[in-house]
Amino acid sequence: MKSILPESDGWSVCRRIRKTADVPIIMLTARVEEDDTLLGFELGADDYVTKPYSPAILLARAKRLLQSRSKISAVEEQQVKSANGISINMAARSVMVDGQSINLTHTEFEILSYLMQNEGIVITREQLITKVWGYEYAGDDRTINTHIRNIRTKLGDKADAIKTIVRLGYKFERTV
Repeated sequence: MKSILPESDGWSVCRRIRKTADVPIIMLTARVEEDDTLLGFELGADDYVTKPYSPAILLARAKRLLQSRSKISAVEEQQVKSANGISINMAARSVMVDGQSINLTHTEFEILSYLMQNEGIVITREQLITKVWGYEYAGDDRTINTHIRNIRTKLGDKADAIKTIVRLGYKFERTV
């Protein structure tokens, strides 16, 4: 079957788009074989519509695809918390400070993310222990101090966002 795209085909276009962008793709094609449909999905198409098609159905599919993408984007935005030049991505479990990636241990990541998610609220050492290790943790609550010190070192000049509340615990505050 001859492609109606000049000097290319839908498979190549889909591949090129997926290399650089995560945008919705609906393939409109005359290729009706199951293998063609499967290849379209393998290449990254979000939907595969064969000709002839109903414009009303195509429009409904496009609207549905955009709605589902916007819901995913909203969830992803909730998984990224940023303040004071510190950005923490819960899904990727990554931390950036002024655009530079920093490496935190699992425990440090859990502590920082919990503090950032509860911005402005004093979090006791006991609350951090329960969140990070669970109720069965039998160690010294001063272990938290060591982890906070390590986090502050890794945050560099952004470390002042983590405030020590004497005899209570810590809180994450936005600075001006």
